[in-house]
Amino acid sequence: MASDSRFKSGLFDLCQIKDYALSSFKDVFCLRAKRKVDPYHKIFLYNLKFRVHKAPFREEVELRMVPEEETAMAEVRIWYKDILTDVNSRILILIQSSFKT
Repeated sequence: MASDSRFKSGLFDLCQIKDYALSSFKDVFCLRAKRKVDPYHKIFLYNLKFRVHKAPFREEVELRMVPEEETAMAEVRIWYKDILTDVNSRILILIQSSFKT
C-alpha cells in the first residue's frame, strides 16, 4: 500500500510541470531543426525561404515541423528563445524521404 501512495504522488508531481514555451502538442510531437537568421531576416530549409519577424539576425532559431502524411504538407513553427515568432502553415514537403522513419 505504501508503494501505491508513492506512485500516485510521483504522478501528481509530473502533472505539475509547466513549460510555457510548449503551447500545444504540435510543439511536443514534432520534427526539429535549427537555422541561423541571415541579415535579411530569412532562413532556408530544403530550398524554401521563410521570413522571421521577431528574431535578430545572426541568431539561431528553432523550426518545429508537424508533417501530415495524408496530404504531404507540414506546419512550420519558428521559435526564438521560447517565443513563437512565426507560423507557416501547410508548406508542401518536397523531400518526403527525410521525414519518414
